[in-house]
Amino acid sequence: MAGVDWSRYRRCTTCLAPLGQPCTALSGRVVAGRHTDGVRTTLDGPHRARKLRTGGAHG
Repeated sequence: MAGVDWSRYRRCTTCLAPLGQPCTALSGRVVAGRHTDGVRTTLDGPHRARKLRTGGAHG
């Protein structure tokens, strides 16, 4: 999804990316349910759980 207009999406409930910012993911190991040595990477598209804004968001 190259060229995503991130301002059209609400805050992400998965990665907590705010309005206008791309979704991110952590890569690395998981120990005891927590990410360690993780590197945050920007995703090309929004998480499935991220909803589009309503009202003033036009596309």
